[in-house]
Amino acid sequence: MERRTIFFRRLRSAAAILAVVSTLLFSAYALLPIFGEPPRLEQEYKLSISGTLSSEQKRALYDLVVSDLPKREWANAAFISGAYYMGSDLDTLYFEDTYFDTGSGDLERLGISHRLRYRWNSEEDVFSHAEKGIVPQRVELQTKAYGTGAIADSDGYKKAMKNRYEIKKDFRLNPITQTILRRENGEAFVGLLQVPVFGSRFSPVRLVEDALAERGESRIRYADLRPAVEMVTTRTRFHINKKTPFGYGDNPDNAFLVSIDESRVYEMGTRNVVAEFSEIEIDFERNTFFKLFDSVYRAGNAEHAAILKSFEADQKALKDMIAEELSSLGFPPETGSVVSKYSKAFRAAEGEK
Repeated sequence: MERRTIFFRRLRSAAAILAVVSTLLFSAYALLPIFGEPPRLEQEYKLSISGTLSSEQKRALYDLVVSDLPKREWANAAFISGAYYMGSDLDTLYFEDTYFDTGSGDLERLGISHRLRYRWNSEEDVFSHAEKGIVPQRVELQTKAYGTGAIADSDGYKKAMKNRYEIKKDFRLNPITQTILRRENGEAFVGLLQVPVFGSRFSPVRLVEDALAERGESRIRYADLRPAVEMVTTRTRFHINKKTPFGYGDNPDNAFLVSIDESRVYEMGTRNVVAEFSEIEIDFERNTFFKLFDSVYRAGNAEHAAILKSFEADQKALKDMIAEELSSLGFPPETGSVVSKYSKAFRAAEGEK
């Protein structure tokens, strides 16, 4: 009887300790505005162009899309009533990216990109945040796993598994968040996201490891990765929306995202530019895609499969329309297979060595 009493006392003590630890972990987690997503399929078209669109030319492209959108016939109209409509005016984001790889570029060779991104309000903030003592709007760690070699066919279409963790300045800003958001603490942020409390299923670190294992490269460890490429991208973007029963999130009508990206690759640790390139991406937005894809490939819904195919057909038609509009502005998209931003940047940086 006495042994049983001692056993239950110890059990209660262990339960109490576990409760305290769990509370502390939950409190720490609640203090951090970290958002993750499970690995998901990304489907987008990439159009590469020579040169850079001016602000006026970006506006002209946007106006052409506004004008042409209601004139075209769209496949999805056969399944869901209502027209596509412009979801936003042009807005501009500024990204500062550090890509990680092994010393011999194994991730690039295997079609994997893993990067730490800081999102700033202006290009000036990218280069003077330390002097100003400001923090970015957002910091995120993201992984994409493509196939090997060219990531997109001659039509510019690509698929990749991706996931990310991100911390946003505009949510639960507190001293802990302020510290993690600071640019000089990027390495600590990456280390934090390897802590199991944040859920290995959502972890970009886990996706790197899984992608390496799938490619038979388990000899490469996450600990082997080092900063390999530094790049700054100016992104001008707009959304194309449609009301559907599949929308979710803060912007449930988002169907497609059109991004005009201008990237500059820097020599590591300096501000010497080694390459510049421009791309236009037409992305099937997760706000519409995620639930629809889940219904088709997990629940096996045949009716939704036809709807998914109609959205994919419209994504291609939108890409073709934008390609025509770019040509009319004097920027015909380049033909041939497309590689990722990271591959372009990595090869450019290697060429400088």
